[in-house]
Parts: sequence; structure tokens; C-alpha cells
Amino acid sequence: MIDLATLMVVGWQTASHMRTSSITDALQMTVTGRYVRTGAAFHSDHGSPYTSEEFEAFVDSGDARTSVGRTGVRRDNALADLFFATLKKEMDQQQTFGTQDRVRFAVTEYIEVSYNRQRLHSMPGQRISAEALAEYRHAVSAV
Repeated sequence: MIDLATLMVVGWQTASHMRTSSITDALQMTVTGRYVRTGAAFHSDHGSPYTSEEFEAFVDSGDARTSVGRTGVRRDNALADLFFATLKKEMDQQQTFGTQDRVRFAVTEYIEVSYNRQRLHSMPGQRISAEALAEYRHAVSAV
């Protein structure tokens, strides 16, 4: 899950499958981390996990809403595609991982250390995502 305002990855899950439970686990991470506000929109493509009744019920229970792009519109996935291309490029592709736990650790370390807290992003004014989020939260609390 990527926050469009800060480009911060706020929820993720690694798994050997693409079931709805992986998506709801990642979305739960955004709720637990206080990254989702009431009425937030979750935008996705037409993949079956995102259009399932289970996912819809989970989103509704969190007072959020779903937004599904039109079929065949490639730019709907552009940000996610860019993230995964960056992940593959910036993580050493020559690494070999012996277990799924090692992959999970490497991906978590990349997201939490490099991508969210060190990497400059162009959309939030050449800022680090975590800094952009902190500035936003400070501005909201001052109101």
C-alpha cells in the first residue's frame, strides 16, 4: 500500500500466494500504523483479491472505501509498477535468498530503512517520505 501524498509504503505483505488475506493483512498494517484516515480511498486494479466480498467487507469495516480503475488503463498501476521496478533495481538482484523468511526480512529492511526513510522522492518535493508524513501530521495537529 502506497500513500499517494508522501509516496511512503505504508502496508505490505510477502507471501507465496495472491489471496485476499495477503491484501487485508497489508491494509491492516496501514490501520495499525495510523496511516489510514476515515473515508480514505484504497485504489486498485480489477484483480480478484481486490474485488472480493471479503476485501470489500474489510475495507467497509475500517470506514474506508474502494476505488477500482477501469479495465485496460495501465496508468492505474503505474505507481505500484514503479515501486516494484525500484525495489528490484535498488536491492541487489544478485542476492540469493535461501528461505522465504530471508526474503521477507530483506524486503522489510528495504522498505522501512531505504525507501521510506532515506530515499528522496520527486512527488513530495524531493523529500524523504517519512519526513513528508511527519510534516503533514505536525500541520494537522497544529490545527
